[in-house]
Amino acid sequence: VCNPSCNQTVLIDNNWMGSLFTWNSLGWDAGLNYPDNCVCILTVDITATATVTTTFNVTSMVTGAPGSCTGDNIIYEGAINSTRKHCGSLAYLTHSTNNMFPGNKSFTVTFTSTNLDETNVGFSLMLTAVLFTTTTSTTTTTPEIAQCDCINTTVVIDSSWPGGEFYWATPGWYDALDYPENCICILTVEILTTAEVNITFDPLSVLAGTPGECNDDNVKFSNGGPSFCGSLSYVTHPSTNIVPANTTFTVTFTSTDADGGLTDSGFELILTAIIFATTTSTTSSTTTTVA
Repeated sequence: VCNPSCNQTVLIDNNWMGSLFTWNSLGWDAGLNYPDNCVCILTVDITATATVTTTFNVTSMVTGAPGSCTGDNIIYEGAINSTRKHCGSLAYLTHSTNNMFPGNKSFTVTFTSTNLDETNVGFSLMLTAVLFTTTTSTTTTTPEIAQCDCINTTVVIDSSWPGGEFYWATPGWYDALDYPENCICILTVEILTTAEVNITFDPLSVLAGTPGECNDDNVKFSNGGPSFCGSLSYVTHPSTNIVPANTTFTVTFTSTDADGGLTDSGFELILTAIIFATTTSTTSSTTTTVA
């Protein structure tokens, strides 16, 4: 039975000690699947200026097919700019404020389970926060992204890939801030086993520019295709293609001030992969001797 005590609130203020905060689905600590018909809410109140990151234990699993998640799911709402439902493996589900998170903000993480499908092992969410020191001034300013703060990332798809979705976003996306100028951010995708790899973008993803031109701010795939800008809601790459083992490609986001300083909301990229099992065949032969 779902227990209302699954609702929790965590406060990140100037007394935050830098410890790891965890929030688990019901049954996780006892090694049991979560129950049906739950609505559990984690509320994160932030009164200090901080960078806030949530990740999940690599074995976390919520029943459902990534991309639909109509039954059991997790959803972020509020100051973190994402309203996508998450299910399946949560091993690569990370939400982070790329830069300083202004104080007096909040967001929620809601876990919902229904009796429309089977239950699963559930999850353990881990939250960390890094505080930024502030000085007293007669002028109050709102923190903004002052420079490009992207981290070049590599994701490896091999036989141990747990499924689920991998996310990569432009600086400022999870802060609900436009991306800054003069960025070159690179995602490297290393595929070590035969897999079907697909990339899509959050429907609200937008880069400044006119589609078909995209000479300034753009996102580009190294293994073919044009540069993309404008709305990225219909950009997919590749399209249900089987990628052979030992293949590498990159996704590069570039922003410049050559367009007169135009920026936009940026993007959240979603990568999924289906691993194809390989089998080893043994050919045996029989020798017959005729006397």
